[in-house]
Amino acid sequence: MKIGIMGGVFDPPHIGHTISAQYILNHSLIDKILIIPCNIQPLKSRVLTKYDIRFEMTLKAFNGIDNIDVSDIEKNLEVPSYTINTIKKIKDDCNDKLFFIIGRDEAGIIDKWHKFMELRKLIKFVIINKDTENYKINNEYFTEDIFIDNPVINISSSKIRKMIYDKKDINEYVNPDVLKIIKRENLYCEK
Repeated sequence: MKIGIMGGVFDPPHIGHTISAQYILNHSLIDKILIIPCNIQPLKSRVLTKYDIRFEMTLKAFNGIDNIDVSDIEKNLEVPSYTINTIKKIKDDCNDKLFFIIGRDEAGIIDKWHKFMELRKLIKFVIINKDTENYKINNEYFTEDIFIDNPVINISSSKIRKMIYDKKDINEYVNPDVLKIIKRENLYCEK
């Protein structure tokens, strides 16, 4: 079985995440996708929302989508949450072929990832469009990987956080159950 792994901070998860995952599944590139909210992302300066709340939002965002599971594997792994540690733990538990789904933005800074060359030996990458920006990618790193020309939704978690702070409507960008959690926890109202 081909398992795609989509990691991220998901602060908050939005339709760009779900549409990209569904697109990959609908085009039979991957059999199943494992969504993994990151505990402590090593390349981001800070995460605004506690892990348990981000995990709950991610569960709600992907609830009911066939062949997608959300995992809390990183909750109990060593921090910061290096991808290689997560992949090694998954490989300990299964023999499936693993593909790590990243955006072109991450592909552009892949050489900054912890033990990237070792990681390359364990997985293949699926590289998706996340926005219309043209990222410079070192193609030498991605010779046997899959580039996806998926539709782009011009939204990001940071844009959604700013919209909430500015008291703008985000209904069209997040699952209604995710919105309920954002309101319940009073998220992103302060900088």
